[in-house]
Amino acid sequence: AGIMLEVALDSDIDVEIVPGITASNAGASVVGAPIMHDHATISLSDLLTDWELITKRIDLASQGDFVISYYNPKSFSRTTQIIEAREIMLRHKSKDTPVA
Repeated sequence: AGIMLEVALDSDIDVEIVPGITASNAGASVVGAPIMHDHATISLSDLLTDWELITKRIDLASQGDFVISYYNPKSFSRTTQIIEAREIMLRHKSKDTPVA
C-alpha cells in the first residue's frame, strides 16, 4: 500500500486502511500449511526495487529455515523472475521442498 499512500497524500485523497488477512496467510491455510513460525514475504516486482536487491533477499531468505511467500511473481513484461527465484532457492533448499 506504500505507493498508494504516497499518491493519495500527494493528491489530497482520503484513504482508509482496513486490516485483513494477507493472501500469503490465506493461501497457506487453504493448502493445509498455516504459517506458524518465522517467514519471509518477498515481492518479485522490480518496479520500485532493484532486481539485484531482490535476488539478495531471496538468497538470504533461502538460507533460513522458514516459509517464503512470493508476491508479484510475474507480469506481461516480467516473466523470468520466478524462474530465477527458484534457481536461487535451490542453492540452499532441497528440490523436494514442498511448494504450493
